[in-house]
Amino acid sequence: MFNECYALTELDLGSFDTTSVTDMNDMFYYCKSLTQLDLRTFDTRSVKNMHGMFHKCQALEKLNVSSFNTAQVTDIGFMFAYCESLTELNLSSFVTTSVDYVNMVFGGCTKLKVIYVGKGWDDSLFRYKLFFGVWHQWSNTYIMKCRTGGRLQELFQH
Repeated sequence: MFNECYALTELDLGSFDTTSVTDMNDMFYYCKSLTQLDLRTFDTRSVKNMHGMFHKCQALEKLNVSSFNTAQVTDIGFMFAYCESLTELNLSSFVTTSVDYVNMVFGGCTKLKVIYVGKGWDDSLFRYKLFFGVWHQWSNTYIMKCRTGGRLQELFQH
């Protein structure tokens, strides 16, 4: 939809109706000048494909996907790949029980230091494929999982 909008620096999607959307593949792909995006009003309960949704959003510093319902999603490969300016990402609303494609979800996110996930995050599926091909970039990246009482548990550090 906004695929390869190179010069796009801001976008207001507050009244955007996504209730019937099933495919968000490459939706913001290569929006390389976009610095922030607030998608908390997106209704994603019907979405099955989020492959490359923010791929190559190189200037993106703030991304709000805190209300995403990903229970039906099967593909999140390359979803945040090469978002080189992101330092923190809150994926605590993500449910990944249906996901079967996860390659390079965070590949090339060289500044990403903390990723928050919730109880719906399937730890076993994601341990290695998320970072495929970018091991050297992850020496100081933490994935934190919210537990009962709002406490965080470190899942693993790369």
